[in-house]
Amino acid sequence: MHQVETPSLTDWRSLLRLFGHALAGSGDLALMALGAALVALGVVVILDGFGIVDPRNLTDGTGAMLGSALVLAVFGGFALGVAVEGPIRTNPLQDGYPPVYRAVFRAIGVAAVSAFIVLVVGYVEPLLADLPFPFILAQEALRAVGRAGFFVVLLIGVPLVFVVRQFWRDFNEDIELPILFVVWTIGAMWFLIQVL
Repeated sequence: MHQVETPSLTDWRSLLRLFGHALAGSGDLALMALGAALVALGVVVILDGFGIVDPRNLTDGTGAMLGSALVLAVFGGFALGVAVEGPIRTNPLQDGYPPVYRAVFRAIGVAAVSAFIVLVVGYVEPLLADLPFPFILAQEALRAVGRAGFFVVLLIGVPLVFVVRQFWRDFNEDIELPILFVVWTIGAMWFLIQVL
């Protein structure tokens, strides 16, 4: 049986490594939530263009509708692809750290990634002013992912994982990231629906 050595919590390198893993994993979770939001937005643009859902006239014509939906779906798929190839595949936060430290550093990572996303939205907003309306919605999807990180994941997702870990004796470490992904994606979709 392979024995896992518990990392020293007084060693600053160990804490820095924990922060790096939490930051990278949170970035991957945000990319996954953004990818899901962009793919869903692409589907909504197509359904709106064909009049299947409540028409909001998101685009001017069929060509703009198909082009916008294709670009949104491609960028969403790209974000999902980048996320699943990143550090999220290994989940190194399970390597012997106490649950409280994992929760605190996960919360710090989520807050840092969410702050970065909000800063990026502020920078990108003037650049997208002349593009078709679906791309403005894509910017709002990015803003929704940042807001969901700050409000939904920090207040519901991270505490939920901590509580589940404390009260579920046979906690499988592989369930942590899907819980956070579902919470982040639902939060992002809720914020995005407020814009639509």
